[in-house]
Amino acid sequence: MNHWVETAIQLLTKSLHPVPQELNEIDWKSGLSDKSERLAQHISAFANYPNGGYLAFGIDNDGKPKPLDKTEMDTIVQKLGNIARNNLAQPVGIEHTVADYKGNAVLFIQIPELTDKPVHLRGSDIFESYKRSAGQTVKLSRHEVKQLIAISTGFDFESQIAMHNVSDDEVMKLLDYDSYFTLKKSVCPIPS
Repeated sequence: MNHWVETAIQLLTKSLHPVPQELNEIDWKSGLSDKSERLAQHISAFANYPNGGYLAFGIDNDGKPKPLDKTEMDTIVQKLGNIARNNLAQPVGIEHTVADYKGNAVLFIQIPELTDKPVHLRGSDIFESYKRSAGQTVKLSRHEVKQLIAISTGFDFESQIAMHNVSDDEVMKLLDYDSYFTLKKSVCPIPS
């Protein structure tokens, strides 16, 4: 069994009990949509989400089992594999497995988090990127796209310029360096 399957099953259980509701980490599907672009958006969202996420096929919108046969599952895996590889600017390698969930076969598709973010739709600009929010797949804002670019290039928040055209003396007046050195339990080299 794949190392991620237990996590997927735990997330499915958490999403179904006590009140069925989709989570950011897992999305239920009763079957395969014919809307390839929407499926690409879901893959984008999970690939941009911390630790990725899962599609659970065989669960309807109410959180009830909706069994799929082997042919349907094979078609889902093939179509999603093609979409993950061809419909996104960065190809996403997905994994799948069929697991028993309370007597029903559920097809789990694992979509990993990519480090090169944001993952966006092929043929579109980088702002056609998606995320998971409140159990839904939604478009990233321009600001969120810029944040993901900064993070994926190693340019974290702490390294960004907070203010421009500020003298050293003005910076020292704005910083609460006494608190910093107190928290570090060290002596401030600059007299207060």
